[in-house]
Amino acid sequence: MNVVDFGMTPQQAIDEPSLGMFLIGADPVPPLTVGAKDLSPEFMEQVGKLEQKVVENDQMRGYWIGIQIDQKTGELHGGSVRELNLGGRSVGY
Repeated sequence: MNVVDFGMTPQQAIDEPSLGMFLIGADPVPPLTVGAKDLSPEFMEQVGKLEQKVVENDQMRGYWIGIQIDQKTGELHGGSVRELNLGGRSVGY
């Protein structure tokens, strides 16, 4: 969405905070899952005050590699996950 709707490059979109909600066990209210250190401690504290459970977990970020072709210049913009130990990178010719 960040690439299509907000004109970001793939890497800019990947570098944005990651948010998700995943069912864990039988908990009727799933915790908000965020990338580790994606959000400030102050923000995390405010979310906690709203009684929303929050879990920091980089493995729930997903995996995405992409190359975008700039329609005006033909320039290639690539992006890949920050955790390079997962492997993969974007390469364009």
